[in-house]
Amino acid sequence: MSLTSVVHDRLTAHAGLTALVGTRTYGGHQLAQDVTYPCVGFGIVSETVDHCMGVDSPLTHARVQLTAYALGYHEARTIATQVRAALDRWTASSGGTVVQDTLREDGSGFDVFDEDLGNEGAWRVVDDFMVHGTGFG
Repeated sequence: MSLTSVVHDRLTAHAGLTALVGTRTYGGHQLAQDVTYPCVGFGIVSETVDHCMGVDSPLTHARVQLTAYALGYHEARTIATQVRAALDRWTASSGGTVVQDTLREDGSGFDVFDEDLGNEGAWRVVDDFMVHGTGFG
């Protein structure tokens, strides 16, 4: 199972988040066309492996960027709080993918008002998480 699928499954199974966005969680850095707000979008920004003498480690470190979208500022912040609750220190194992630990990056959680979203603009709260594990293929 891919890392994108595992993260998507985790977000859509988190009751606190689904109470706010329902099933509107989109992977691959793309929102649905004519998206309904509020929602969450996410994608893998980078993946690195540990290099060892002669053999590479199976451990992968992936930076996953998640964005909470909403028409109101406080709603976007509330959604971001639930994203953090779903992922911070999360571990999992599914279909050959093992998430050993998930840590929110320092300095993430910035707010942006994007006037190009929706009819009158929308708020975005962006967080980065480092996901450590194996089998992210």
